[in-house]
Amino acid sequence: MVFEIMEEKNKTISCIMANIAWNENDWKSPSDNKTNFRWTQVEGNISPESWNFDFDNTRNSEEKIFGFIQFTHPPKNAERDKFLIIFRSDNKIVGFYGNAEIKKEAVKKSEYEYSNIVGDKELVVLLDNKIDDSDYKFLFGKERVGMIGFNYLNPIDAQTILDEAIKTNPNQIDTLEKIKEWLNQGDTQMTQEDTLVKKYANLLKNTKNLILTGAPGTGKTYLAKQIAARLILDREINNFDKDLSEEEKKQVESQTGFVQFHPSYDYTDFVEGLRPTDKDGNGNVGFERRDGVFKEFCERALKNFVDSRKSVEEVAKETILDKQFDDFINGFGDKNLSSDGDRTFSCKIYEDESGKYFACKYYSSDREYKITKDDILTKLEQNKPMGTFEKILYKEFNKFCNNQKNIEVNEEITEKIPLKNFVFIIDEINRGEVAKIFGELFYCVDPGYRGEKGRISTQYQNLVTSGEFQKGFFIPENVYIIGTMNDIDRSVESMDFAFRRRFTWAEVKASDTVDMLYPSTTENGEPTGLESKELADEAKRRMENLNSAISEIEGLNEAYHIGASYFLKLKNYNGDFESLWEYHIKGILQEYLRGHPNGKLDDLKAAYDI
Repeated sequence: MVFEIMEEKNKTISCIMANIAWNENDWKSPSDNKTNFRWTQVEGNISPESWNFDFDNTRNSEEKIFGFIQFTHPPKNAERDKFLIIFRSDNKIVGFYGNAEIKKEAVKKSEYEYSNIVGDKELVVLLDNKIDDSDYKFLFGKERVGMIGFNYLNPIDAQTILDEAIKTNPNQIDTLEKIKEWLNQGDTQMTQEDTLVKKYANLLKNTKNLILTGAPGTGKTYLAKQIAARLILDREINNFDKDLSEEEKKQVESQTGFVQFHPSYDYTDFVEGLRPTDKDGNGNVGFERRDGVFKEFCERALKNFVDSRKSVEEVAKETILDKQFDDFINGFGDKNLSSDGDRTFSCKIYEDESGKYFACKYYSSDREYKITKDDILTKLEQNKPMGTFEKILYKEFNKFCNNQKNIEVNEEITEKIPLKNFVFIIDEINRGEVAKIFGELFYCVDPGYRGEKGRISTQYQNLVTSGEFQKGFFIPENVYIIGTMNDIDRSVESMDFAFRRRFTWAEVKASDTVDMLYPSTTENGEPTGLESKELADEAKRRMENLNSAISEIEGLNEAYHIGASYFLKLKNYNGDFESLWEYHIKGILQEYLRGHPNGKLDDLKAAYDI
């Protein structure tokens, strides 16, 4: 039979695994034994999870069952999506809630009963034979589920758990099969692209460096961004456009770097170089060392890596100190100060893209010295000697602090800073002169030399006077690199073997991209894919026929296939396949066929038109 899955068939289904407190009565009635519940011992009440599978309780209706999950924060998509909830207790998977709703706030049902989840009775089951997961097999590489919390699961992994439940619980097979059918019919199916995201995110995590190669139009750049999001958020992403909250999108953006290589791109853009300064009072222009985009990115990642190793007390102290210094700079103004030798100098506040800084200058000199907050606080933290200007500014800072009676911090620091993953994406990596752009970074980009053991001296190392890279540059252990390239591009030949062996290579085939053709919508209601399933089916058929014909031509292979991104351009031509051929596909095929006998293009057009 076909099981009707839900009232709103277009609802997205999310799968989560949540803890349920141990219960001597198998969760069919409240447990009076409180020895395993630390919070019930303190509060003296009965854990709400004791009531999750008491089907006949009066709080439930004929169709619905009301239950409870302990969580500090509800899922981001609570009150929006439907859920498959997999309950876990004492290293065993004990039951399921299907077609469930999760509320952001719990509702009190009676003295000991609170509810924040609602499941369909037909799709709720407490397993007769619990599934042993003492080896965390069914967490699929994730850490254990917290005492108060949950883990997102991929729908394919959730189906694996359901299959295990069906195998070990033959007497409950009807309900379990219904749950599986409901899951399959919902908007949860992991697409080919989702499978690639999971596969390559795991590969990147293990190897640090990944190159995505493949035919034109296979969406490698978009795939790289999805891989980055998965690694940064450290959770399953069933639908990249729908699943991320605004907060998560900002987090991904802050921990992702992006650059596109081209023939004019060089070492000074990527690592560091000399850049002209603003004109001084006499109209003279000088030069100063500036970090390139990759080195700046590594500095952000390294700060997180270092901070994650600090205690809560250290982080709180530095947070207060940092705020005090910001207040000090904001109220500083222009001042005349004196050094220990009564040598007077001026000090002004300027601001550039990196923030406010001190510009100090002796009256007998035209040279200005730029001193940042980090110059002073980093040396203070690392107990390093300060220069003359830095010493005097720090002395002024101490005076300022002594006059401050109360220092307010926006947020109380109560937890350690977590270690985060940072992902740097290099699009079209083969279009730049890689050896010249990376320079001596070839050494530390090797996965085996992440961290301080890969420290090197850069070309302008003698000009680095502060920060963690003062003794030499290295790529932090929490930095991952993804490159994308078309492997049929002529410039591939310029990539030497020294660079190639430092990366893991993965091919993205045109057949992997078919799913992007099918219609969907983002969280904001923006349409993606083609306008109808019928048009997507036709585009898929033509793409497969064309690529099959391309592979039959001598000298061509899967690397020359046409990806789905080309067929998405049908939206610009109201689904007209002839216009798509004439203005987009024909030109690239002509490039492929240079040197081949006449008539091959006609053969490909015939395959496209079948």
